[in-house]
Amino acid sequence: MKTLAKLVMVLAVLALCLPAYGDVLVYKISIKASGFDINAGEAGKVKARGYLVVDFDLTVLADMQSGDSEELDAELVLYGKEGGYKWRKTVVVDTFDITFVEVGNRSKPHTVAEMEVDVREGTVVAILAGPDKSTDIGLSRKYYVPAGLKGSALVSGDSYMGSGKISVKLDSTATKDANLYLGGDSDDTVEGLEDYLQDKGHEPI
Repeated sequence: MKTLAKLVMVLAVLALCLPAYGDVLVYKISIKASGFDINAGEAGKVKARGYLVVDFDLTVLADMQSGDSEELDAELVLYGKEGGYKWRKTVVVDTFDITFVEVGNRSKPHTVAEMEVDVREGTVVAILAGPDKSTDIGLSRKYYVPAGLKGSALVSGDSYMGSGKISVKLDSTATKDANLYLGGDSDDTVEGLEDYLQDKGHEPI
């Protein structure tokens, strides 16, 4: 009995000492909108692309039932080129809420996501949706995760108002690398993407 008690105590101490990482999904994201530059009095377009890094606990995702919602932490690593200048910018996503939905008689899993994030032109508010697929994301087994999300967005800022589309597609290679080699640490994943873009000549703004 004393040996068992000692073993339990040792395991508890080890659990406290181990890093508490979650799991990471990395998506490629594209934002396209058209609208008006109010100050300039002319039409204008917003185009942005980059990576969406979503931090979550897969055990929570696996237990979600139809209609369940979960608020997740996420960051955007955006990049582009204006003239001869290559830029990149990392921003924290203010809101990334997902709702699990089973669709049709065969209960096909889908995810609906609400996203709000500030970009250079203003605040982007979007509703996205797409099917879940059984996917290898670098963990012990496959999980049903959102493979791709698409939807509409509104963009509003001090001098810009417009609307457009957002598409998000799972980057399976980056996702597996993040979970296999970075322990599912979202901060390290974001830093790795920043370094990758830096090597491509994209300077931070």
